[in-house]
Amino acid sequence: MPHRKHLIPIMLLALVASLVGCTKEEDPEGVLPEGYKQSMEKAGNVEQQLQDAAHRRLEALDEGE
Repeated sequence: MPHRKHLIPIMLLALVASLVGCTKEEDPEGVLPEGYKQSMEKAGNVEQQLQDAAHRRLEALDEGE
């Protein structure tokens, strides 16, 4: 029965792993730092400005033809 001594640690490991999977999930609010949120908002604004400028350039090209 030399394999029996390995059975208990394996069972304990399985128990711990299953309990970790059942822990309460954190509320996603407040997970991101405020500075990161502000940076993402600024990046979104810059992206919108670039898209607007590209749209205006395309309209200007269409009018020039």
